[in-house]
Amino acid sequence: MRVTSLGSDRALKVLKDGLVDVALVMNNRAFTASSDLLVDILYKEPIQVLMAKNHPLARYNQVPWTELIIYPQVVFKDGYGMRRLVQERFAQAGATLKAVLELNTLDAFRGVVRQGEVIALLPRSALVEAVNDSSLAIRTIAPFEGTINSKSGSFYSGGSDLNWTREVAIVTTRDRLQIPPIEYFWKLVHELIPPEVDSELEELGIKCLIG
Repeated sequence: MRVTSLGSDRALKVLKDGLVDVALVMNNRAFTASSDLLVDILYKEPIQVLMAKNHPLARYNQVPWTELIIYPQVVFKDGYGMRRLVQERFAQAGATLKAVLELNTLDAFRGVVRQGEVIALLPRSALVEAVNDSSLAIRTIAPFEGTINSKSGSFYSGGSDLNWTREVAIVTTRDRLQIPPIEYFWKLVHELIPPEVDSELEELGIKCLIG
């Protein structure tokens, strides 16, 4: 077995190009809606805010949108599904994403965030190691309905609700699933990652390596 770490969007591309046999990705229905692909959703998980322990946002149990948009963010590089998801959600809210640094490893995210006012929006499974780090804080995002004016911070009700979760899926092609080792790996992943993985991630210490 060979394992390659790529952003979700790029992983799907190399799968379609025949360079890998199976991809574990953040599901992008625009990319996976193909009759040639087999896609199974493994689990869903919330997106949360990572910040330094003394960050101004740490005073909230749930960070409101009007506060979230104020601070600069460290984000994944292009090609990672989380980068695309964050950009889409900010665009839906009519807010400007203040991305000041691009990274692709969780260690780097934690190192940058603990230095000051920069925050990061990450899936819960990417925050397992941050939970017990006394220099960091993790907060959920408050429910949001409406549109924000980025310049004034004004909130306008009546917009569509933003669902801050992501789906993690396993993807392959129909012909590859006929190959015994790939079929076995496909079944093994389903056995080892239960549907309720979101509530068990912290207890099991599972780290997500999916961008």
